[in-house]
Amino acid sequence: MSKLRSNSRASAPAKVILFGEHFVIYNNPAILMSIDKRILVNAQLISDHGIHILSEFQEPLRCTFSGGKLNKFDEVGKSPLFPICDAILRSIPDKIHDTGIEISIESDIPIGVGLGSSAASCVATVAAVGNLFRNPDRRSICLKAMESEALIHKGSSGADCFAATYGGMIYYIKNRGFNRVKSHEKLHLLLINTGVKHSTWSMVSKVEDFKKQNISRFKEVCKRAYEICDKGRAALQSGDQEEIGILMNENHKLLQTVGASHEKVDELVELCNKNGALGSKLTGAGGGGSVIALVKERDYYRFTLELIGRKYEALPVTIDNIGLEIH
Repeated sequence: MSKLRSNSRASAPAKVILFGEHFVIYNNPAILMSIDKRILVNAQLISDHGIHILSEFQEPLRCTFSGGKLNKFDEVGKSPLFPICDAILRSIPDKIHDTGIEISIESDIPIGVGLGSSAASCVATVAAVGNLFRNPDRRSICLKAMESEALIHKGSSGADCFAATYGGMIYYIKNRGFNRVKSHEKLHLLLINTGVKHSTWSMVSKVEDFKKQNISRFKEVCKRAYEICDKGRAALQSGDQEEIGILMNENHKLLQTVGASHEKVDELVELCNKNGALGSKLTGAGGGGSVIALVKERDYYRFTLELIGRKYEALPVTIDNIGLEIH
C-alpha cells in the first residue's frame, strides 16, 4: 500500500439550516449555512494491522485485519463509530496488509442537536485518511462521506456533507448539487440548545408517516416550503433581515405541521420571538435539538443574556466560509 505521508489532519464545520429541513429529502431546496464550530480528525499510520478510532464522545473502537479483511465486521457495525470506520475503509486505496490506521477525533460541535456533527466527522475522516495516500479532491471526499453518513442517517439528503465540505451558505437540492448564496448583510444568529436529544432517523420516519397519511396536505406544505426557501434566498441576497425573520417563523410553522417540532422547541421559539427576535425556528431534524434565532445587532448582547439568565446554552454563531480544511 503506497503512501504520501504518515500523518494527516483535517477539519470540517458544523452547520445550521436556515430554510427547508425535512422537505429537502423530497427534492425541495434547503438553505444551509456552515458555522464556526468544527470537528478535527487526526490520522496516522500505525504498525498494528487494523483500525483504531479514538473519540472524546464514544468508547474507543478497535478492529483488526486478517487476509486483507476486517475481522468481526458485524460486531463493529453495532458501534456508534461504525460510520467513521466505514469512512476510513472508503478512503484507503486497497486492502490493508502490512499496516494500520489510527484516528483521533476532537470536536467543539455538540452531538445530537441538529448541527451536522455526523456529516462533519465523516467528511473530516475521509479527508484526513485519504490524504495519507493521495491528494484528495473535495467532490470525491463529499461523495464518500455521504455514503458513510447514510449509515447513521438513513434517507439523508446529503446536504450536511455538502455544507461541511464546501462551507459558506448554500442553496441545495438533492441529486442536483448546490449553488452559493451570498448574504448582503451579516446575520446575527444565536444557537440555543434545548437540551433535548433527538434521533434524526425517527424524525424523518415521523414526517414520512405524516406524508403517507396526509398526501394532499403534505404536497401543499412542500409547495409552500419551496416558496419560502426561494424567498429566503432573495431576502438573504438583498439583505432584508425583517423578511428573513418572517420566513424563518413561517418555516417553523410548517415543521410543526408535519410533526417535526417538540414542545420544548416551540416554547423556546416563542420565548425568542417575544424577546425581540426577528425570527426563530428549529434547525435540523427537530424533535428537540437546537433553535436558531435571528436578532438585530443592537439587541444581540441583551438577547444572549436573557437566554443565559433562563439557563439556556446560547451561542453566537457566524458563517464559516472555509469548509473542509486539510492541514
